Amino acid sequence: MLSRFAQDSASRAPLPFLGVIAAAYGQDIGAVSWLSIALTLAGLVSPLTSILSHRFGSRQMLFWPPLVFVIACGFLPFAPSFASVMALFIAISLSKAMFDPQVQTFIAERVPFERRGTVIGVLELSWALSFIIGAPVFGLMVDRVSWSAPFVLMGGIALFGMLAVWFYVRPVMPGPDMNASFSLEPWRTVWRNPRARSFWAFSVGIMIAAQMPFLVYPTWMKVHFQLSNGQLGLVSTVIGAADVIAELLVIAFLDRIGKRRAVLIAGAFYALAFGLFWVLSASLPGMMIALFSTYLGFEFTLVASLPIASETVPESRAAMMGWNAASIATGRIVGSLIALPLFGSDRLWLVALVGCVVVNLSLVFIAFSTHGTLRSGAG
Repeated sequence: MLSRFAQDSASRAPLPFLGVIAAAYGQDIGAVSWLSIALTLAGLVSPLTSILSHRFGSRQMLFWPPLVFVIACGFLPFAPSFASVMALFIAISLSKAMFDPQVQTFIAERVPFERRGTVIGVLELSWALSFIIGAPVFGLMVDRVSWSAPFVLMGGIALFGMLAVWFYVRPVMPGPDMNASFSLEPWRTVWRNPRARSFWAFSVGIMIAAQMPFLVYPTWMKVHFQLSNGQLGLVSTVIGAADVIAELLVIAFLDRIGKRRAVLIAGAFYALAFGLFWVLSASLPGMMIALFSTYLGFEFTLVASLPIASETVPESRAAMMGWNAASIATGRIVGSLIALPLFGSDRLWLVALVGCVVVNLSLVFIAFSTHGTLRSGAG
């Protein structure tokens, strides 16, 4: 959880402040999209996790990605150019891309499906805390120290997580099989499964919708409400609060009410929440309510779907989770590319409309992916 918290914070909390980083290297607002993509791009390599963990051992795949993260964060203050910042952001993204699926697979292989929602919900608190804690920390440190200072802090936190993995995970994780081949058969298994492909389409869609407001609300708030970076970081904790509440709801209710039912209900709320941007965004409290509702629906929908993903193709679980992580990264990249063009200078309503439509399409895919496959009591 320490490693996840640090990696999630470095990938998520900087989003409202990417404009500051771009400006530090003389870049215009268009560079914000590229920085956001750099923090996501390496997620496309997540499927390699299943191959590498079989070859080198699961424990190593829980240790080396945080080490890459620590090194990248340590070099950021010395980045001489915008291109070097982009490269280090990709390294940060790579560490998260290789780490997340391995952790989810680790849980799925050790926790029964009937209890898996609770355990994954506890783990995903690190994602929620990464914004409710990370956003104000980033805002204050960007204002008072430098844009790179919070990354160095997160690298230090990840170092403790990495050491904890090294010392404590050893007794329960299999070692490397140096005679194992780099087989693509797990990939073929999941790609032949139509329910897996439908699930990935769902993941792409909900992430497209979630990424767009992340990139446009800082500009909207700065223009309409004249917020500083520090104030923006504090206001942004409303998203972290929504995440924490969503995780607690997952922990408390997901395994009781059924995972499929919970995803569909939360997804419908998520889609409807985009409408609040139309009617409430003219005021700061209204904008905060809209953000809270949107990310409450998103976070519950995403986390509730992870146990389903882990059981969609159980014979190739690591490959399934790796490709799902790649799907999530794809959604974030697409959302990053289209958010600012849709927004223009003041079209928050168009961003909200596209988000609502995409979420509804995603629910069609998850309904197909889970139809008739999950036990009524647990699914």
